[in-house]
Amino acid sequence: MDQLVIDGNSLVLNDLRRFYYKKLIVMISEDSINRVEKLREIILKQIKSGKAIYGVNTGFDKLSNVSMKDEDFTSYDKTF
Repeated sequence: MDQLVIDGNSLVLNDLRRFYYKKLIVMISEDSINRVEKLREIILKQIKSGKAIYGVNTGFDKLSNVSMKDEDFTSYDKTF
């Protein structure tokens, strides 16, 4: 069976067509997983320091100036 490897660099429209029309095994590259984990740690440190991060611990668009409370952020994190 064909597979589609998501690496954060090489995805093209034809890959999406193949995914849509064929049964593909979708995998995430080890490098991509490592980058996501590193960025997660950076974001968590910034949140703990009290820094506002648009769309992470604030609302979107017209609510972008509304900050989430720690308890709201925890439940949001578990939901998604």
